[in-house]
Amino acid sequence: MARVRNKKWVVNSKPGFAGRASVLEYLGRYTHKIAISNYRLASLKDGRVTFTYCDRKAGDVKKVMSLIVEKFIQRFSWHILPKGFIKIRHFGLFSTRTKQTKIALVRASFGEKQQSKPAKLTIAEVIFQTTGRHIHLCPCCKEGFMVVVKKIPPARGSPNALLKTVNASWL
Repeated sequence: MARVRNKKWVVNSKPGFAGRASVLEYLGRYTHKIAISNYRLASLKDGRVTFTYCDRKAGDVKKVMSLIVEKFIQRFSWHILPKGFIKIRHFGLFSTRTKQTKIALVRASFGEKQQSKPAKLTIAEVIFQTTGRHIHLCPCCKEGFMVVVKKIPPARGSPNALLKTVNASWL
């Protein structure tokens, strides 16, 4: 640790291509992701892991890569923090407790106007905005909207006990 602490570090800091606001956008994406998401894993065959990735140098083109399992695990392990280190998203600017206040201060220092809080959306509204599908639309006629009228609590006991009770009452 002393050897690393005494090393002179050079930070290569460049302005964001899409302006100052893009820097926070990038940091937010970078610090809140895991090494690889499950949906990007395509297959595991013959000792090779196949996955998709986005080639930034080729203009954000999605590509497929296949690596032997050992090489994939090696690359994945580069994202595992050593003991004693803390993920940035849980510390400092992006810590859950102070994130909103600190990000507002950073945006103010960049000269951005104070953003009003977005309206709270229901789950149905969020799904509609992201997918364009209405979850309450009737799956049969595609015209009417389904509405919850009453929730029926589950029966007590196991389903088999309930069936025995029903069958016994029919005798």
